[in-house]
Amino acid sequence: MIHLLLVDDHAMVRAGIRQFLEESAEITVTAEADDASQAQTILKNNIFDMAVVDIHLPQINGFELTKWIKQHHPNLPVLILTAHDDEPYVVAALQAGANGYVLKDATAEELTRAVQTVYEGQNYISSAVAGHLFHQITQPMVEDNSQLTERELEVLTLVADGLTNKEIGVHLDISSRTVQTHLANVYAKLDTHSRTKAVTTAIELGLLKPGG
Repeated sequence: MIHLLLVDDHAMVRAGIRQFLEESAEITVTAEADDASQAQTILKNNIFDMAVVDIHLPQINGFELTKWIKQHHPNLPVLILTAHDDEPYVVAALQAGANGYVLKDATAEELTRAVQTVYEGQNYISSAVAGHLFHQITQPMVEDNSQLTERELEVLTLVADGLTNKEIGVHLDISSRTVQTHLANVYAKLDTHSRTKAVTTAIELGLLKPGG
């Protein structure tokens, strides 16, 4: 029997995933957590065969939780279960130490196969996002995830600090138009369309720390 810890902040989603997983007689969801802190507490007092983790969690995201698990429970496999099929998320998950990556719209059969594959000590990438990703996991995160330049990161950091384009221009001694150009490049590379979304995506990918 494969004993799982399921981490997702939506109870209805957890219920659906649990139903899918437990269609297999070989899999049981032993415990559930709705955020990373609860998952950490559960892991300190229980033994599991695998953690199934969503990316979007309150406070501490799934990437950071995966890193924590690999630091404190290095032998515990982590399977990321998410709605994101974008390459940067997959690469970030693998760099965090995840052993597998599967989409939430996967069939029950694929989800079961993913769990069994990771449990057997192999990596699993959902067929929808598989391909040329594995060769990227040893490269620096900024270079692989987004190709953000040093200047673009500087601009994005100042955006996260709440500065306007004009204030950023003064701080970096560049024009407001140049700031706009850098932001347009950031939006394109992170596949976002707003300052707020660019910052939150960068934090999720580990490009920025929460708070700037």
